[in-house]
Amino acid sequence: MNEGSLTVLEEMQIGHRYLHPPAVGVVDGPERLNQRRVSFVGVPKLRCLLLDNFPYRCTAPSLTTLRLYGVAIETCVDLLFECAGIIDFECRRPNVSDNGIDYPLQATKAVVKKQLRLFEWDFDFANAEWYNDFYTCIRMPRLQRMRLTNIDADPSPFPPSLLTFLESVSSTLKRLTLVTFRVTDSQDVNDIFACVPRIEHLVVEERGNATYSCYREILQALNLLRLYLKHLPP
Repeated sequence: MNEGSLTVLEEMQIGHRYLHPPAVGVVDGPERLNQRRVSFVGVPKLRCLLLDNFPYRCTAPSLTTLRLYGVAIETCVDLLFECAGIIDFECRRPNVSDNGIDYPLQATKAVVKKQLRLFEWDFDFANAEWYNDFYTCIRMPRLQRMRLTNIDADPSPFPPSLLTFLESVSSTLKRLTLVTFRVTDSQDVNDIFACVPRIEHLVVEERGNATYSCYREILQALNLLRLYLKHLPP
């Protein structure tokens, strides 16, 4: 591909199979995240980028759509914070070091993503303290669709800080998907969905002890157009 062709490129997919060595990005240790920074600034019309196990930090400020699979969490956060015009953001199975997430957020000023409409993230609540800071520093005033997946081997309880995060997007949120959270009773259910009274499409894939009856009252209070409940006993 010559340099001129990059100036008109709008969509790009990069998978680890095209990189050397091929295992980089799916292992822990120094090779999990190469500190070399890849810049996409020379691709001015690039709007959609898919990275699969991409092991480098990168810069791509023009993006509107990001799909990240198995990418180091530091790169995921870099791109989310950097792309001012991001509309759709998807982060699946982020690669986290065995030593936890080394991306300090305590001193980070609030990052406002004014254009963001879709936010999908696979969370690892073994790093709950880091995520508490993350929820505090990110703002999504126009978010419409959200998917949150708990990827812990043992489903964790729904953290209070995540309730605050949901409440912060409640005025615009229309579609919500929650996957593999441990919800135990009616009070948990009420606490969660009281935060998002305007949702119209709801998907819940449970791994807790809550039954369908725990959801009945709150579901009657919501003006749902579409509902999907999975793994719920009667």
